[in-house]
Amino acid sequence: MKALRKELEDKTRALAEAEQVRQTLQAREKTLEESVASAKKQVQHYTQPIYQAGITGRIVAVNPGWNFVVVDVGDKQGVAVNAPLFVMRGGQAIARLKVTSVEPRTSIADVVSGSVAKGVNVQAGDRVVFAGIRGQQAPLPDVATPPADTAPPAGVAPQANAR
Repeated sequence: MKALRKELEDKTRALAEAEQVRQTLQAREKTLEESVASAKKQVQHYTQPIYQAGITGRIVAVNPGWNFVVVDVGDKQGVAVNAPLFVMRGGQAIARLKVTSVEPRTSIADVVSGSVAKGVNVQAGDRVVFAGIRGQQAPLPDVATPPADTAPPAGVAPQANAR
């Protein structure tokens, strides 16, 4: 009888230890599942970025030689590589941009060739806007090109004909 009681106590102790191990493993499993879910969300963010309509910012630097700009919006605001932006000045779209590199708070974008009207230059301080919808790019508005018979904007010297 004494041997059976000892065996019962040993088995009860082993059962309590096993139950504690089970609870610890369940807690670890939950933590790991949360980590995996977080990692999947981050991977999805980079593989299928969510383009957010209405992202706005400013151009902080322009490199006309290499035809790119630095803008003050980045990953934290929802900008992703290949996101289309357009440059606004005076309520008019003057150029289109395509994001090539994204940092947390800044982005580098190429000026889309042929999108800038003749005699107009993208400048630091110009406003940039992304007009998109969730999961896909929205078409950018056509850049307004002034008719041939109108005067150039203020501050732009008229171009002489080379003929």
